[in-house]
Amino acid sequence: SKLEYGRGVGSSKKIAKANAARQSLEMLIPNFKNELPDADKDNTEGPDLEFFNNIRIEDPRVADLCGKASEPGPYHILLTCLKRNYGLGDTNVNQELRNARNGKMEFFMCVNKKEVSVVCKNKKDGKQLAAQKMLQHLHPNITNWGSLLRMYGNRSNRMFKQKKQKESEILALQSKSSSSEQGAHSIAILNKLKTEMRNLREAKNAVVPIGKFQPPVNLPLSGIKTDRVDI
Repeated sequence: SKLEYGRGVGSSKKIAKANAARQSLEMLIPNFKNELPDADKDNTEGPDLEFFNNIRIEDPRVADLCGKASEPGPYHILLTCLKRNYGLGDTNVNQELRNARNGKMEFFMCVNKKEVSVVCKNKKDGKQLAAQKMLQHLHPNITNWGSLLRMYGNRSNRMFKQKKQKESEILALQSKSSSSEQGAHSIAILNKLKTEMRNLREAKNAVVPIGKFQPPVNLPLSGIKTDRVDI
């Protein structure tokens, strides 16, 4: 039949399709509504990244898989990584394409004296493959693409934008003109702070602990730097 049971809207085709399926289930099986996860939660704002945990960073299928999952490709992930670590050195990406043997091409990419090269069919593929190799070079302790998507993918970008938006709201409250009612802007800032603290408490209460990690005795330090990458 041509009856419309549900319609979904989202930032990507996959999310819109999932929202449409949700509406269809709620219409066809009303009692099943309570079994569905909350659509307003952040975990429905993007695709499940668990699949990418089994995909190594330099897997040649990464660019195609990211496109199907509505996630940014390797080169865009690299640019996001460099943008967030701009204070650690030269973050300009230098690229060069050279002819290789047997009709192949070799793509070179250099970032702050770190250079990688890959053999490719064309410039487009070489750009993505070289970006993957560079990301692996910048993150030697990370082995799967899912971890990079959590660090620099769509979800991470949304969280980063939300953080900037909240900071802008605070600055806007602080910059209210002095001609307003005395103390009004201070009250607004306090109310905003109370709201954010309530949100933080709710998020903390929603976390269910699975236990306490106790490292073995005399465990050597790994030397892993989780707050930045060395460029």
